Amino acid sequence: MRLLTFGDSWSYGVGAGYQESWTQEYYHNHQSDNELANKYAFRSILAKELDAESQVDFSKQGGANDTQFRRFFTNYYGQGRVGDLNFKFEPEDIVLWGITSLYRFEFWENETNGTKIFTVPREGNLFTEMYAVDYFDIDYEKYKCYYNMKHVETICNNVGCKLIWYNFFNDHSFDIDNMLWNGSSVLSQMVQDNDPNDKYHMSTWDDTDRKIKRAKELKLCNPYSGHPTIEGHKQIAKILLGELK
Repeated sequence: MRLLTFGDSWSYGVGAGYQESWTQEYYHNHQSDNELANKYAFRSILAKELDAESQVDFSKQGGANDTQFRRFFTNYYGQGRVGDLNFKFEPEDIVLWGITSLYRFEFWENETNGTKIFTVPREGNLFTEMYAVDYFDIDYEKYKCYYNMKHVETICNNVGCKLIWYNFFNDHSFDIDNMLWNGSSVLSQMVQDNDPNDKYHMSTWDDTDRKIKRAKELKLCNPYSGHPTIEGHKQIAKILLGELK
């Protein structure tokens, strides 16, 4: 059995090796350290606990849901690459997929001849502000994400993979099988599990910034970028492992 992970910077493990002694400059120089990410990220902890043969990460730092779906489809249809390997999905694989913000989008950029991620709206960015006003609708984005999820589900069922979904930050609901905490998120679970009686323990609360602020107070997210700390990744692994088992 292999553990395959899809997601954004939380799944990749940005800042996973953070230590309280790190200055902000040192943090920013080491936040994308691949060795630290592979050592401390919750995906690596889960792979060990599940006794996985291997762990393959498709996550993209700052990636949009569009990014993850593209990576999955291009690999499945034989056009994608993970590192230097053409990847083939196999029966018994566990596909663990974290849905990220629906306010992130992947666009093609002619200047760089590659993809670029935007978050809408981003204050001071004319393009994203215009996009938010003229072209963005959250219900449509949920609809688009849902049908991509159903496409992935069909493929995994055909291959024989075990597919499990969850939200990273936003408490969205999707009418789909194997969605952990539908209407909640890993971030909400992190806050609730550590202090179930405080004012943040509200299922309808959907203020991501305030939840991350609370996670920082609990030292589950670092103070510089708000990504999970070593303890935060242990907590995420514990939460997910309880559901997977």
